[in-house]
Amino acid sequence: MGTKGEDMDQVTNNRRTLSNNIGPKIAQLAKSKGFTQSQIAQKCGVSRITIQRFFNGKTEIRSGDLEKILNILNLDLSSDVDYLINSQRYQIPHSLTQVKGDLILLMESLSPEVRKTILDNICWWTETSDNDALQQSTQKLKSFVKNMEA
Repeated sequence: MGTKGEDMDQVTNNRRTLSNNIGPKIAQLAKSKGFTQSQIAQKCGVSRITIQRFFNGKTEIRSGDLEKILNILNLDLSSDVDYLINSQRYQIPHSLTQVKGDLILLMESLSPEVRKTILDNICWWTETSDNDALQQSTQKLKSFVKNMEA
């Protein structure tokens, strides 16, 4: 861990990097929605130069002004972050999707006892999920395992 001064320098560098990256992206979005720098500056109550420097990645902008810009552009950062978190929480990793056929082939090649043990373990791991779709899949899998026993 660095000294307090080094830690503060890192925080400042991270903030500067974020500002340098986000400003130009928001500028592109504003332009695509037909807004000029002057219009955004006027609606936010800041100078056009401030908006220009922020859009060019040359300066940081206060969080309240950033929130105003996002509102002007009809962006709700909180909802967007919530959406991203929730959409990734239950997303099947791309690599797992690619090996789905291999997993099926592997399961079919196992003895019924080993296959049942693996499926029982999957059911056990997924029982505590709060995802309705996953719960439904778990119930189907349990039914399949039960039929294997018959």
